[in-house]
Amino acid sequence: MKISQINAVDVYLTPPKIAPSTSLASPPIYTNYGENIENSKSRIWVERQDFYCSPEPEAGKKKKPVTMDNAPYLLVGFDTEFKAPEEAVTKSEIEAGLAKVNVLSYQFHALSSDGDEWKGICCPETGERMSLSEFLIFVLGSRNRNTSTAKLPTQIYLIGHFTRADIPTFKNFKDLKETLFNIRNTFSISGGGLKIDVQFPEGEPITLSVSIRDTILLTPSSKKGLKALGELMNLPKIELKTADHDHEWLIKNMDYCRDNHWELFKEYAITDASISMKFGKEVIDLYKANQGRSTFPVTLSSIGVDMLTKRLLETRPPLFDQLFGYESNKDKTFSKRLGYFRKKTNRVQRKEVHRFNAFTTECYHGGRNEQFWFGPGFQDEWFDYDLHGAYPTAMSMIGLPLWSEMRITHDLDDYGADTLGYADVEFEFPAHVRYPVLPVRTSNGIIFPLKGRSNCAAPEIHLARKLGAKLRISFGLVVPTNSEIKPFAEFTKELVAKRNAAGSRTLRGLFWKEITNSTYGKTAQGLRPKRVYDLRNDETKPLDPSPITNAYLAAFITSAVRAVLGEMMNGLPANRMVFSCTTDGFLTNATTSEMQALEEGSLFRMFSRTRKWLTGNPAVWEIKHKILLPLGWRTRGQATLIAGDLEEPSTAIESKNIVLAKGGIHVPKYKESDATKNDYIVDLFFNRDPNKEIMVLSGVGLRDIMTFDADFVERKFFKRLGMEFDWKRAPYGVSTDSSSGHLAFSSRPWDNVNQFILSRETWDEYVSKGFVCLKSEDDFRKFADFADTRMLLDADSRRYLRKEAGDLCRLRQAICSAWKHGKAGIPSDMYPMTAFEFAEMLSSSGIKCNKSHVENGLKKEFHPLRVPRTSKVLDAINKLSFHFPTLRADELLFPEEGEDVFKLSSDADCPFVAKLKGT
Repeated sequence: MKISQINAVDVYLTPPKIAPSTSLASPPIYTNYGENIENSKSRIWVERQDFYCSPEPEAGKKKKPVTMDNAPYLLVGFDTEFKAPEEAVTKSEIEAGLAKVNVLSYQFHALSSDGDEWKGICCPETGERMSLSEFLIFVLGSRNRNTSTAKLPTQIYLIGHFTRADIPTFKNFKDLKETLFNIRNTFSISGGGLKIDVQFPEGEPITLSVSIRDTILLTPSSKKGLKALGELMNLPKIELKTADHDHEWLIKNMDYCRDNHWELFKEYAITDASISMKFGKEVIDLYKANQGRSTFPVTLSSIGVDMLTKRLLETRPPLFDQLFGYESNKDKTFSKRLGYFRKKTNRVQRKEVHRFNAFTTECYHGGRNEQFWFGPGFQDEWFDYDLHGAYPTAMSMIGLPLWSEMRITHDLDDYGADTLGYADVEFEFPAHVRYPVLPVRTSNGIIFPLKGRSNCAAPEIHLARKLGAKLRISFGLVVPTNSEIKPFAEFTKELVAKRNAAGSRTLRGLFWKEITNSTYGKTAQGLRPKRVYDLRNDETKPLDPSPITNAYLAAFITSAVRAVLGEMMNGLPANRMVFSCTTDGFLTNATTSEMQALEEGSLFRMFSRTRKWLTGNPAVWEIKHKILLPLGWRTRGQATLIAGDLEEPSTAIESKNIVLAKGGIHVPKYKESDATKNDYIVDLFFNRDPNKEIMVLSGVGLRDIMTFDADFVERKFFKRLGMEFDWKRAPYGVSTDSSSGHLAFSSRPWDNVNQFILSRETWDEYVSKGFVCLKSEDDFRKFADFADTRMLLDADSRRYLRKEAGDLCRLRQAICSAWKHGKAGIPSDMYPMTAFEFAEMLSSSGIKCNKSHVENGLKKEFHPLRVPRTSKVLDAINKLSFHFPTLRADELLFPEEGEDVFKLSSDADCPFVAKLKGT
């Protein structure tokens, strides 16, 4: 795409707009960084001869095409400073066009591929903005023409950190829509997709090929912030501080900083651009050293995919197609331009792989994420154990698939710990298994019940048999492998070696770690429905698969990780528990010596052998955190009530002694440390109430930026605080924490998936009639009574149940109707009394009743088998039998049968809850 042409001669011929007497404290307009502003008569411009043009070929030879891989290039780290609105905007204000900033400056740091380097800053008039074309001419024309003799490249990489904030500040932002694409809520342009023609008084125009890169897509996960990235590169961000104001105040008032502290403002602004540029140079150098091309990738995971693809295509024979189940297919397409058919080779999925692709996709699940305890835990030494390199290690277990030998099998012996096997399996675990391991997918996520039907992979089937589960395969298939060839293992080992050589805490070391870990995700990309916003078409669309997406491999990898965790969790001593499980680790009060005792498990040993081959070290787990008292509420919702005392040899790291998973709750930006974030979350939990809403501050989203021509400013909205249990397991041993007075309980697995579904539906119905918080045992008992009433009936009988005392209300209605219509052994002619007397008799039996209740019941038709068998109902019926000796209760009560029956109100002794109570 080409945007509007720009005339290089006319844009910057005038001197900077500043009077000679103006102080340097006042920012100049369109000024080059470092020049003497007061005496400057220099001009910022470009000429046609300034640019590099590819040389003409020798006579008789074809001109070699210039590509982004072989052409000289210019890296331009860029940034903007702006003054945002004082208050976060609302949705209506965004739609009204009020989500705008006042642009204070555009700054850059440029470096050409032949080493020419310069930087600059310019400030538009108040309320004005530069176009991207103008900014690039400013960059190109800002070189010191006396010292910079190298030609200007026409291939430009514009590099920013979180471009979602900076790109919209260009005045022609909306013109870029057809060229921009979005990844993870930020902007990029790839492959020189943006073309800008620069016109000159004489001669042909020069075309600039511009790509945009966002460093946030390329930074290691532990260093996402620009501050952390700068520190990693030994180029720290500037701290804004003056005699009168601190950094936080100046950041919010950058217009004041620019107008009153120009030199500080300028240094701060350009340093941000410098960090982006220097990081971009690191990425290009790393890619060239490993791929042989001066390409600037878009994401870290794309680097991993490119490296893996290159390695597999260069083997003899090439292993790429065999590993991912492809074959070459030659096809003919007609070219209108050439006027004839052209042969084209396409890579397509092998028929046998495609045949069962949908089934193996159903066997793919993500990480295991569960909360096993609600509320404050008991004080102990709690360790957060994580698997070392969980997903890269699981990938490395995979031998080369022999797709043509794939076979259907129902024999459980065919499903070993390292088998590429997939099955639709019916299962039932023994009642003593605390942490069943076969996943069952529901609309509310994955659960692990004692009994049911699972689409899963071989590692978990192998583990389920070890735990004593009864299994029957309804359908299954196995893909044999060549265990002598493990393509992922060779690739991972190479990356681990690169990381070790670079140093684990260096920039490149973190690069290699992130690339290693992120490559797995590409095998699963696009398998499960995930819709992303496509800004070019202004619509959401399914996320496309990656070049290495493969359901068979992704299903095995995730199953292997869950299986290793499941083996460890179920191997813990009976007096130890798991507080929560998150993806590749779990929080437990098991000691390190007890963890070491788990190393005899078959899955553990397999994992350990692979770790040793990859790294030389067979260690499987590590301690990530240690705390003394945890708090939990739902999946990925944990905090710390008493911090731990874990130290590294050199320094104590605060985050190691605090476990904090916010469960989707936004924490205010000013809560910077883990301790302050944790305190904020803990306070929310204990002081929540049914009507509690929290204000969420987030940046304006891509869709709103594009639709309403908005800038990236803070947006505010309110959402109900969600810190209640998610019911993925059944409550067990309900009690009260004596220190806080808050409800607490352990949990056990559901018997089957229907119990979970019914409990979630019941909770949703309960809160729909008035939101509640489970903060006390009384709160829990009220819900349990409602749940038991509902769960002990069929779907038709559940209708019109009251939230409060619905079981006794249903009994009252049934008794009144039966008395009137002569049913259930209590005809009114056998027991003559007035409506008032009948009501008094029911009330004396524990069923609140008045005369109008009786009269209303008399008007209704009698429906048998509609009363739930709750403990309160059975107690009331027992008392009624003294008044009605002929009462046939079975005509009233719903039959207590079926495996889905479960009573939340049932009291059970839990040894871990006993610890909470000190008994």
